[in-house]
Amino acid sequence: MNILMTIWGDYPPDARVRKQAKTLLNAGHNVRILCESDSPGIENIKGATVHRVYRPDPGHNLRDVPRSIELLLKNVDPLWRDEVQNEIKKNVDIIHVHDLPQARTVLQESNVPVILDLHENYRKAIYHYRPDLNFWKILTNPKILARRVCKPPWRYHWEQKFAMKNADHVLAVVPEARDEYIRSGIDPEAVSVVSNTVDLEWFDRHIPNSDDLYSEEFTLTYVGSVSGPHRGLDTVIRAIPRIKKEIPNVLFRIAGGGQLNDLEDLANNLGIRDHIEFTGWIDETEFPKYMSSANIGLLPHRSNGHTNTTIAHKLFQYMAAELPVIVTDTRAVGRVVREASAGVVVPPEEPNAIADAAINIFQSEVGRIYGKNGRNAVESKYNWSHDSKQLLKVYDKLC
Repeated sequence: MNILMTIWGDYPPDARVRKQAKTLLNAGHNVRILCESDSPGIENIKGATVHRVYRPDPGHNLRDVPRSIELLLKNVDPLWRDEVQNEIKKNVDIIHVHDLPQARTVLQESNVPVILDLHENYRKAIYHYRPDLNFWKILTNPKILARRVCKPPWRYHWEQKFAMKNADHVLAVVPEARDEYIRSGIDPEAVSVVSNTVDLEWFDRHIPNSDDLYSEEFTLTYVGSVSGPHRGLDTVIRAIPRIKKEIPNVLFRIAGGGQLNDLEDLANNLGIRDHIEFTGWIDETEFPKYMSSANIGLLPHRSNGHTNTTIAHKLFQYMAAELPVIVTDTRAVGRVVREASAGVVVPPEEPNAIADAAINIFQSEVGRIYGKNGRNAVESKYNWSHDSKQLLKVYDKLC
């Protein structure tokens, strides 16, 4: 079978796409990945043909005005539409669309089955991904003003409903998201869960030797993107003053890139900058190293419609590294941690609760028990070998 995956963004490093492509290639399918990049070209990556297309921001010059208008008003990118049409001419059997923004463009052009892979509940996520800007900044920036006027958050509700209704099958990352999609009117038989579980073979292969993992600090770590206040990293920083009274050598390591200025300012204002480490962006292959060298893995998300219907790869990776975890009580994440007895579930936006959990793990043997439980859970249930079978079932159903 010839499969076309489409992504708005470059490839790699998307972990979900990487795991799916590997599974489909191992099953004997041909996989072509259409993605955007500042460096266009075609490359073979571990058996998948990656076609990178330069997709400039809308409105970058006067000749691009018609494209910008169509993208703003119809949510269809003519440039991407042409690329999809060219790919379909190369004998495509199934198109696998990753996430909502490009869904309408693909669905309107496709004459083959389409799988819509919702990495997150986009119609809820958009409220938390857009930066808060004052009225003057919006009014004086034509691009931002056009997006805010033509693409208000409520519009994504209808875009997601259109995409789910017209796709041949929808993939959700957790049962909580699947349930919500079904409540919105989607046929239950047309929605499957393929979660963001860990590829243990890949993860274990990237863990360095134990001699490279020694640290004198008691390290709490968060690994991954720092974009958006919904990630709740400020709550952890506010917990550090209380933690360091009991654990003077505590270190909170934020291993990832994104919006760091506000977090750095908060750490400085609290007088704990020496207890916070910002690594900046790190490659996915380094995640196992940063996790395995820590003492606690953190997932401190705020609770909202977005975080309650998604789950991060990092949770299962923490568990694979035998890290005890401290997570906030968002629905999917809290469910997994409780089922696995892999750590402590605390209320969102409660620094004292995070501090108490960290101190208890430091002062007792419970952290080692949580870590073992987490590793056992990913070996027996929360691993990609299980979810890869679910993915192949979807493809078998559509063929």
